[in-house]
Amino acid sequence: MVLDVVMKYDGAAPVGFNVNFMGKTKVVTENDPKASFKFEKKGTFELEIIQIPREEELTKFKKILNILLLPVIGLIKMFSSFGDAKLLKKPNPYLVSQKIVVDLDGDTEIGFVYQKAEYDKKQKAWVKPSLQFPSLMNIERYEVARNVNDFERCYKDFRLSSIAVCFDVVLLFMIVAVIALCKSSMMVFATFLILSLISVLICVLTNVFVKKKMDGMKEEFLKRADLVKDFRFVCETEIFPLYLKYGCLIHLLFILRKFTELYTFSFLVFVAYCN
Repeated sequence: MVLDVVMKYDGAAPVGFNVNFMGKTKVVTENDPKASFKFEKKGTFELEIIQIPREEELTKFKKILNILLLPVIGLIKMFSSFGDAKLLKKPNPYLVSQKIVVDLDGDTEIGFVYQKAEYDKKQKAWVKPSLQFPSLMNIERYEVARNVNDFERCYKDFRLSSIAVCFDVVLLFMIVAVIALCKSSMMVFATFLILSLISVLICVLTNVFVKKKMDGMKEEFLKRADLVKDFRFVCETEIFPLYLKYGCLIHLLFILRKFTELYTFSFLVFVAYCN
């Protein structure tokens, strides 16, 4: 006999749960939402579902690897999702868990629906997530724990992406500047040198403002975490006000990607002209 535990989740941010059954633990994620367990006898069993925090510990090896792969990371971000609103990975300031007791007498499928925490702009507070089992009745209320460190994780993800993109842009500009200097084209050299400095300045300012806002959201969360109701309907709203409030500054960083496309073409034309 087999017990299948299936997660339903419509969000964009990655999420994972540990599913514990009869001393065994399996993981369900947004990409692999099903966990299967075998059991031999009918009876009453305890099933535990615990959300996994997204914690990325940067070891020395990972830091060195990130530095070595910085150009590759920049190219991936530059030509993929770096220019849209999903760039700023939405924080998940709550973790949910649930213990349930189920009677099993044959092959069974238990599904649970996870709804991520959302930011209520009107009340300026976070709405707690929910964990629901549509096929089960009279189950105990799920538990919710704070996950404050997720704000810092989101900022670190953004910082790595922005630095990687800035590195690629500045590298391209400097290559063109050096070639121009070798060809005694001082105007072109000065132009690309200034563009490099502007790119670095935009990257630094963007990271400063994003860090400041993220710290503000974390502080606000700690003050008002319990002021909003726990249950809510699913709604398709933008839950991350940072992008809206600092959209102009962040868009300056996105423009660097367009600079890369434009000056890649300019670089090729310049090389062809020099040859």
